[in-house]
Amino acid sequence: MEYGTNKLFYSDFLYDSQSQLYSRSVNGVAMADKETLETIKVSNVLVFEAQHETIDSKGRQSIDLSSGGAALLFQAGGVREIEWNSVDGMLVPFADGEVVKLIPGKTWIHIVPTVPGIEQSVSYTP
Repeated sequence: MEYGTNKLFYSDFLYDSQSQLYSRSVNGVAMADKETLETIKVSNVLVFEAQHETIDSKGRQSIDLSSGGAALLFQAGGVREIEWNSVDGMLVPFADGEVVKLIPGKTWIHIVPTVPGIEQSVSYTP
């Protein structure tokens, strides 16, 4: 899975079927824990679409984290189109009105703007 619209800042997640984890890289460089130097590996990758609004001349963004919206869930080498909602201030993935179960382990969440949206910001090979 690749995320980003600026080619200099692409985030990639590569699934390893042996470990059943996704490793993350940015612009082709593996991300590592600062202290252990181990590559960042996660069980779940969530991509949430949320309304972004530029609020000042410096380009700072206000992100709507309460209205919910479209989402993708990558886990176990597959991808599902789901939704997310804010429940008591927590961003929670839902499918068919039920909370989606995540695989135990670490989870990475990307929040992308509704414009250009998930379809333009995320690419993946199922």
